[in-house]
Amino acid sequence: MTTEAKCLEYARECARRAKLVTNPELRERLLSIARNWTVRATREDFTSDREHQLASRDDTHRNISLTNVR
Repeated sequence: MTTEAKCLEYARECARRAKLVTNPELRERLLSIARNWTVRATREDFTSDREHQLASRDDTHRNISLTNVR
């Protein structure tokens, strides 16, 4: 399971538990935690995409350099 998927799973679990509690303060806290997990999933996804873009760019530069040497 990816980091993004894990974060979203935690977010869903917090939201599910928030529906079950009767204490409004606890409900709001659980919903806040769910929102934080969702934001983290988005950030992790961005980081993963960014790393992929950088790796692809490095591969492209490497290929161009090798082409110029030949």
